[in-house]
Amino acid sequence: MKNLKGTKLTQVVLFEDTDNKEILKVGDCVLINPEAPSGSGLPFICKVVTIAKPDAASDARPEDRDVQLQVNWFYRPEEAVGGRKAFHGEKELFLSDHFDQCSVKTVMAKCRVLSLSRYQELEHIGENDFFARFTYRVRPSSSRGSGSSSGSSSGGGFSAMLCCRPHSAATAQ
Repeated sequence: MKNLKGTKLTQVVLFEDTDNKEILKVGDCVLINPEAPSGSGLPFICKVVTIAKPDAASDARPEDRDVQLQVNWFYRPEEAVGGRKAFHGEKELFLSDHFDQCSVKTVMAKCRVLSLSRYQELEHIGENDFFARFTYRVRPSSSRGSGSSSGSSSGGGFSAMLCCRPHSAATAQ
């Protein structure tokens, strides 16, 4: 996993208007605009691991001077090798070992990814509520949504393995 350069932050303002302010913190889960057309048209989902603001003296291009996020990707069952099975829940995700970085500008909204037991306790399941109980090992040979102007690399692929052990509730929100 490549470390982000710049000043590390614990939080950043996502949206702000006269009535409210949306703060993104390390550990939050978010929906990411896929930038390039994806087959499902659905946003990517990830957990924020690190937030960094590039240094002012950075030699980065202006479009790369945005606050950057180091993220840990979730996958939908249909995005994984083996596909969606009858026992997968409609809002089920797999926590992967795929880490990447993207611009904070690609964040569409915050979401919640809960353990299965916490998800089942919800009185109301919102549009941005999901659960994860399995881990998914991925060996990326291309970027999923790096936030770069070029988008995802073409011609690359993923090799993966689905681990048949439930995701620990200790690492879920």
